[in-house]
Amino acid sequence: MTTPSPTAPLLFGFYTLLAQVIGAGVTVLAFEATNSLAAALTCATISAIVVAHFLGLSTPWRVINGILPLTLAASLAVTLPAWVFMIPLLTLCAIHAPAFWTRVPYYPTSRAAYPLILAELPPDRPFTFIDIGCGMGDLLIFLRKHRPHGHFYGIEIGLVPYVASKVKALLHGGGKVTVTFKSVYKTPLHDFDYVYAFLSPAAMTQVWAQAYREMKPESTFITNSFKVPEVPSYQVNIKDHRQGVLFVHRMGERASHHMPAQSGGPVQRPPKRSEGGS
Repeated sequence: MTTPSPTAPLLFGFYTLLAQVIGAGVTVLAFEATNSLAAALTCATISAIVVAHFLGLSTPWRVINGILPLTLAASLAVTLPAWVFMIPLLTLCAIHAPAFWTRVPYYPTSRAAYPLILAELPPDRPFTFIDIGCGMGDLLIFLRKHRPHGHFYGIEIGLVPYVASKVKALLHGGGKVTVTFKSVYKTPLHDFDYVYAFLSPAAMTQVWAQAYREMKPESTFITNSFKVPEVPSYQVNIKDHRQGVLFVHRMGERASHHMPAQSGGPVQRPPKRSEGGS
């Protein structure tokens, strides 16, 4: 299983810069070979996208890397105020800056995990679900669509992801999705039936201590990829490029051993135990 590092924002910036440097080199070579600016820019765009792909950047960032050479060429052809070039930098900072003090990088839940998380939620009764660090809010909207009896909450401290998820909640939440600009450490967890976290190893011990202390015995804590200091009730493998795992903790029970997991499909649940103490 591969997991994102707390240094992911720095690595992301380095990879983006590397893709652009290689793209610039290809541009020079292509222009010398063809003496055509259009051909050179086409080669720069393709090479930046290919390099970004091999460096493991997500699809949106591959597209952005492909657009950057064209943007640079346009900026040289047209006189633009200096502040225009600050917009992409400030946007990236607004997305990734919290990682430097929370040690939790912006790393959204993969689409492959959505149906697996959905399978943990009851289809026929009311419940509450919170996504700790909900990013752009796509998981919340997906779950709301398929579990109409649930009420879904998200907390986020990245400015751009918060605004995006807030807008999506207003447009597509149907009154059942609430997003708040708030830290998990200032969010009581006792009101939630399901708590989902995809954070980082640096945060999991403290978050688990809070969940252990505050969550109800009948509630469920789900962590994506990062283990906590407790054996999970069971786990489910995620068929994504990170080879992630959902660790499912029934708060009213303590599994005595790891349950065997099936890849992205049904898993063997432990026998139902009577609700008891922690």
